[in-house]
Amino acid sequence: MLLIHPGLFLIMRRFPEEKNTLRRLYLTNSAFQTICYDYKKCAYALDYWKHSEDDLALERYCEYEELQKSLEQEIEDFLKCAGRGNQEPGTG
Repeated sequence: MLLIHPGLFLIMRRFPEEKNTLRRLYLTNSAFQTICYDYKKCAYALDYWKHSEDDLALERYCEYEELQKSLEQEIEDFLKCAGRGNQEPGTG
């Protein structure tokens, strides 16, 4: 049974039409693996701050929401490059 990294799983849920490309990127590209790890940490932080009653919860939630959007843009850049046959953004 093949286990999927939690970050990759979350990204596949966000971009379901790109599952095969995302899986290939994860298996072949260490920079993309790092993005998956960061995306997972960001998703967990979003969930934490969403349920927190801390005075700074809304501010922190908004910060992590922006980070998630930024990571999703990086993922889209990887997907575009993969569609052109490049491994990483900026390599062709």
